[in-house]
Amino acid sequence: MNPLSAKDQAMLLTNVIKSLRENWDYQIELFDVLSRLRKAEYDAYINANFAPEQALELVKAGIKP
Repeated sequence: MNPLSAKDQAMLLTNVIKSLRENWDYQIELFDVLSRLRKAEYDAYINANFAPEQALELVKAGIKP
């Protein structure tokens, strides 16, 4: 496995940063939707009589109700 040269690493990082800047609004919108989904999952566990700590761990583990 050949590691990237410092120049290639810098170019890769520059491209990643450029992409993040270009897609910032979309990423924020995505994070908003994902956070609402996680909140809905948490609420579903609470409504199913799980303790708050259990609900949080289940959401963190990605286990769907």
